[in-house]
Amino acid sequence: MILMIAYEIKLAVNMGKKTADCGEISLNDFANSKAHGSCSKIKKTYVVMKPYVDELDWFDKDIDDFLIDSDEEPPKPIVKKKKNKVSPYEYQREQGNTYPIDIWYILSYYISPEDVGRFALICKSSAAVINSMGFWRRLYKNHYDSKAQLPERLKPESMKRQYGLKTYVIRSLYHMYHPFREKIKVTPTHRSVEPYILKGCLCTATWHRKLRTGNWEFFFKLRRPGFSDSNKNRNLLEMLSDISYNSESGYRVLSIVCNTFILFHCPVGQFVCDIKVGLSGMMNQSIKIQFVPFRKVKHSVNEGLIVELQPVVKYNVMHWWHPEYPQMEEQEYVKKQKEEFAIISSEASAWDDR
Repeated sequence: MILMIAYEIKLAVNMGKKTADCGEISLNDFANSKAHGSCSKIKKTYVVMKPYVDELDWFDKDIDDFLIDSDEEPPKPIVKKKKNKVSPYEYQREQGNTYPIDIWYILSYYISPEDVGRFALICKSSAAVINSMGFWRRLYKNHYDSKAQLPERLKPESMKRQYGLKTYVIRSLYHMYHPFREKIKVTPTHRSVEPYILKGCLCTATWHRKLRTGNWEFFFKLRRPGFSDSNKNRNLLEMLSDISYNSESGYRVLSIVCNTFILFHCPVGQFVCDIKVGLSGMMNQSIKIQFVPFRKVKHSVNEGLIVELQPVVKYNVMHWWHPEYPQMEEQEYVKKQKEEFAIISSEASAWDDR
């Protein structure tokens, strides 16, 4: 009975195949198919299916051997993921050699001032050498020029202190080292820094002075946007032992020399919204600076405080390492030295009177 039922099922399947209107499938149906856009890109992860092998013949099976309405779950496909390749940089890092810090200290003898940053990026040992007092004292000694006109704070007698040694050595190199002096030289045809980089800076101080030529020089001290002083919450002992301490880091000074004195409102506490350099007549220049109380707000052309200086003889934007940068700390240092000298001289004269 079972064999008769199976034989009828097989005849019905064969007749269904013959009566189907699918026809024969040729290669032309695949080549000229209109469903090109529906084909998705082959992924890197691929599925491997285990082939099903039927060991019994179709006529030798019982009714229990057919998987009709079965509750058994089909076998899950085996998914193989692509293995992550090892980066060539990791391979090189594993094969590298570690040299003692003494070798890097000897190599630092031959480093020029232009290559200090590149040398510090080689490894941790080279960076540790750059952050040592001996490196900066030796760099100052190798490029010291007795003919250079150095300020009091940058002379060899003042370089024995650890406080801010790196900052003062860099400043002294712009007085003595020839490539650095040529880099910041300002001529009518070449300017080291343009004033357009001052947009968004905060004005922290402004002052002026009269030159010996009769001209007036105006100064605007500006702090670059996003700068935060990390030395506010530091201990005094930590600051005195820090060779990289720099109180003027993140500040720039705009210097403008005019023929006459110009009176304008104080822009301290406001941000530079726009700065323009134009012509005043046929020979002189003019500088127009727009200050606003807020930085991240769109402003109109005539909004806020506008400072216009004309006629301008020359102008310059100076960083903290520039030789003409006005150092407040240096002025206090010279004043303190004069006060100490006055006290010592008074005590010496009082001792002689005894």
